[in-house]
Amino acid sequence: MIACLTLTLFRRTTFRYCPGILGNHSAETWTTILSTGVKFLASSDISIRCEAISCLTTVIVTVKTSVLPRLPEFLPGLLEHVHQLLSGKAQDTASLLTAIDALEAIVSILTAFISPQLPKILAIVAQCATKTVQPTLKDSFSGKVVRIRGILCGDVPFRVMFGAFKETYGALRQTEVFSIFNDSLKKARTGDILSMQREIVDFLFTVFDTREDLPSALDALSLVALRMPESSFKGLFMKLYQWATQDGLQRKKLLTFYQIVERLTDALKHLFIIYAANVVSHAVTIMSAFHVEKSAGSISESDRQTETDVLITILDVLTRFFKYDTTGYFNADQCDVLNQPLVDQLDNYREPESYKRLVEHLIPAITGFSVCLNDDSLWKPLHYQVLLKTRHDEAAVRVAALQSIESLVESMGESYSNLLPEAVTFLVELSAEDDELVEAQCARTKATIEKVLGDSSIWRNAVE
Repeated sequence: MIACLTLTLFRRTTFRYCPGILGNHSAETWTTILSTGVKFLASSDISIRCEAISCLTTVIVTVKTSVLPRLPEFLPGLLEHVHQLLSGKAQDTASLLTAIDALEAIVSILTAFISPQLPKILAIVAQCATKTVQPTLKDSFSGKVVRIRGILCGDVPFRVMFGAFKETYGALRQTEVFSIFNDSLKKARTGDILSMQREIVDFLFTVFDTREDLPSALDALSLVALRMPESSFKGLFMKLYQWATQDGLQRKKLLTFYQIVERLTDALKHLFIIYAANVVSHAVTIMSAFHVEKSAGSISESDRQTETDVLITILDVLTRFFKYDTTGYFNADQCDVLNQPLVDQLDNYREPESYKRLVEHLIPAITGFSVCLNDDSLWKPLHYQVLLKTRHDEAAVRVAALQSIESLVESMGESYSNLLPEAVTFLVELSAEDDELVEAQCARTKATIEKVLGDSSIWRNAVE
């Protein structure tokens, strides 16, 4: 027992002080030490493994690329050791820091030579993001991981990173792995991205099909789209449109498509408006097909929920279109196309909770449309259609219509005075409403009109 303990202590001491004893010896001497240290990576004693790794780190830092002949011997063992530490329930942060030190040295010094092990390295960096460490060492650990990640994303050739990412993501399906790839996309040169755009887009379509890690895939698509020339982007958009629409009303695909359009519009802003024609035409069809009065047959609760999500995303897309239209695309013709389908969503009532969610996105869309039109001759048909919804049998629809009127008043300001005469009759009728919620909302809408127009005698004159 004493002999075994003595040997163990000797090994630890040797690894710890060996670099200081040898000083500036030749690379050959250092690599001989490396070969000896590698043998102890398989030790069952974690302390010995950590001391061996600490020694290996010093060797790598000292002799740099001279360790390349030994790299295949020690890198797989080191990565396995880090993986075990990250997977363990015990918070052995000190040992983990030692291993991460070694990994940082390898990644920073031998960047051009780690591609065979890059998928495992990406998996480890992704694991680090979810690892809980001791509070006193958290900043040190996080800093090392950030540096490793920065080197991988900035210095490893993009083609190599993409290949490693596909392999790692295919095995793990981790959002954090996707996040690393997106960081690499941000730092990659435009030429490198465009040379691989077909492979990247094909991969993203596989993610769109499954909807796994969709937010990360949307981020990636936006990053690629921003680098594309117009001709390439047009081809990409038409491919997306065909993918979403070729199989009829596939609800999940439609939801994904409009989420993609929403993200691309946020990224490209007014530049995306040239593609609005296809989107608006299709959106009108979907708003009609998913209206409660026109959808045929019974559907599952899940499909019904997806339909609501599709409609909400369409409304968000339209709101963005209205916001970024700087060329006057939404004119009288578009007003005729959109007016009725858009306002008809006010009476697309199925059940309270989903309707509440729908209205939260519908009112900004109606208001944004009016602001975009910026023409009282085009406001009138939109405004009148909203007023008609205040006579709907469902109280929630009447409330939503009144909220829409209130929002229109606030956005139009004093220009609303041109629309007031036709609104007065409807609002006076609702003043005698039996439903308390409708009556309360009617009072708020009337108060907003009085405040905006600066005339408190509107309703008294109307009654007289």
